[in-house]
Amino acid sequence: MSLTASLNNALSGLKAANIGIAVTSDNIANAMTEGFQKREVTRGSQLGGGVSVTAIGRHVDAALLGQMHQLNASTSFNETQKQALQTLYNAMGLHSENGDLHQHLADLKSLLIDAPQGVGSGQRLSDIAAKGRQFANMVSHVQSVLSSQSQSSVAAIGDQVAKANNYISQISRLNKEIAQSSDTAKNQLSDRRDVALNNLSQIMPITIRFGDQNDVKIYTEQGMPLLDRGPKPLEFDGQNIYQKTTNGRVPLIMTSQYGNGALGSGSLAAHIHMVNVEIPELAREMDELVNMAVDLPDMFNATSNNLAVEFGLFVQSGSGLAVNPTLLTGAPLSNGTAIDGGSISLKPPTAIGQIITPFSHLENKSLDVISSVASRLKSSETQIESQTLQKQAIQGVFSKSGVQLEDEAFNLVTLQNAFEANARVLKIVDELHKALVRM
Repeated sequence: MSLTASLNNALSGLKAANIGIAVTSDNIANAMTEGFQKREVTRGSQLGGGVSVTAIGRHVDAALLGQMHQLNASTSFNETQKQALQTLYNAMGLHSENGDLHQHLADLKSLLIDAPQGVGSGQRLSDIAAKGRQFANMVSHVQSVLSSQSQSSVAAIGDQVAKANNYISQISRLNKEIAQSSDTAKNQLSDRRDVALNNLSQIMPITIRFGDQNDVKIYTEQGMPLLDRGPKPLEFDGQNIYQKTTNGRVPLIMTSQYGNGALGSGSLAAHIHMVNVEIPELAREMDELVNMAVDLPDMFNATSNNLAVEFGLFVQSGSGLAVNPTLLTGAPLSNGTAIDGGSISLKPPTAIGQIITPFSHLENKSLDVISSVASRLKSSETQIESQTLQKQAIQGVFSKSGVQLEDEAFNLVTLQNAFEANARVLKIVDELHKALVRM
């Protein structure tokens, strides 16, 4: 081998080793950076001898990336649902110092059972009215929260659709920039695209395919294109989600028909599920609770002048519940007007005893409502814990970025040795060249 060939080989080796050192150092420095993927140097033989760097690519495990996107959607679904259920759980007074729905009814039943025989004392009636008011106010509050949750979930669906469209457009732009960029810029742009894909997968479950130009095509789990030759925007009209096409609007997810629709998971599906499944079911249960409270047998007697009436503890107030105003005004009502000078008493013990059974049914119904929300909330928490462990396992394989620090450290030492070896060859060739000149 001539000195010139040796010089060229050493120079190309020195350059390749230097690029390898830079790429490996970058891998180590960004091992914990969100969206970063391991860079790999591809080398090849160059014409005339020596080695050249043909490409600097990103190491992406497509199968693991797909699993991560699925887990993102599932975890986001449960976290969104958990947040909504936690709001309802809190509205029912769970773990509150002031008591919950069931506790208010249990206390109320105790007051009725322990009430003195015959005419109830003013204090006893006042206590019953106060406890009844607490229960009625909490029922009305829960129904108000349900209505508010439904409205906020509908608004959130529109917001999530807008965010999804934004990420899809962003990924489309990055595809074009990646196709026109150098290797180094391609890798940086691809990292940004991965972050956008990760964010999109939290909104809705997606599958991706890589094109010939390292571009990404995005589809729903059912194969509906979201980004193919260009972005396919979504549109929400307050009831249904459509996709805009050259042929007009195509229904993508009929939210009013399919419950959580064709999505299955993701924060968008969670809001749809709350609007169409969770909130309506709980609203029906609360309506049943209100009806049972209103239908309780009369438990009070009221007299005023020649007027005598029997009345129950609760009446319906709008869609909510309220304590019977006769108990609160201290006089029976005639055509909606209180008659002054009346007296109120609990019914005799035998009549009160007949009330306890339907009252116990009401108490059990309140416990069923609370248990229903609590069990759904617990289910969401359990699934989040499981999915978090799965994500950690996959991230462990990814090592956050596909970077195995031990391997990278070994590669760095190897490349540094190669750099030094080529540098020594250059020095020896230089010395030989000088010696020949002196001869």
